[in-house]
Amino acid sequence: SSLSVVYKPKAGRQKKMASVDVRFLRFVNLGREPVRGTDIAPTQPFRVVVAGVQALDIAIAGVSREVTNIRIANDEYGNDQSSAQIEFDFLDYNDGGVVKIVTVGSGGSVNLEGVVIGMPEGIKPIDRLQIRGLRVAIGCAAVILELAAIASVPLIFFWVTGSWANVWLMILPFFAMYLPIVVLVMIWLIVTPDFPASLALPSWARQLGSTRFRASQMLDSSQIFLLYESRHRDEKPDGTESD
Repeated sequence: SSLSVVYKPKAGRQKKMASVDVRFLRFVNLGREPVRGTDIAPTQPFRVVVAGVQALDIAIAGVSREVTNIRIANDEYGNDQSSAQIEFDFLDYNDGGVVKIVTVGSGGSVNLEGVVIGMPEGIKPIDRLQIRGLRVAIGCAAVILELAAIASVPLIFFWVTGSWANVWLMILPFFAMYLPIVVLVMIWLIVTPDFPASLALPSWARQLGSTRFRASQMLDSSQIFLLYESRHRDEKPDGTESD
């Protein structure tokens, strides 16, 4: 017996595939300024480029708001490289979309390319976003809080007891360190950029057994995509299972 995947394109003949992969690419505007469709450079449009692997389909799987009118246009498919433009009317803060890419097997790369007027640093993967000034300020504030907490403990100890007896109570500074750390973690979670809940991946994709996150290592291009792989098990005649 055998199990195969049959792909039927919108135009053309259907064909059998040995295996297919589903990848998701999410993009979002985390800036405070809106990005309009007219802000995309005409010579370098906003597009998804799939290289090194055959793509079967590139489609929009989800959007933050329907009013943004995010859509796929001018999609082209080849054996080793495929691409599709992403068009939209506008993207406000936290507006974006989820692109689903179906490929023949794993491998290859998925890039999000394009030039947005007013963004000279280009499109950035979310793991490369840096809030340098804010991070330095948070770090300095954390150090000051730590030092102040530790320095205040001996004074509080003397004010309460009236003597320096029971020196073992000086371990209190270690407990005083917890509060600044908790405050720092809470602030960090608030200011660290992340995709909004409206751009969450489908529940079936989040529940897969094996998840791998890949990010492009090329500095001259940007991509954010998630490659999900499910480990399938084949049952042998003797009842055992193998990967």
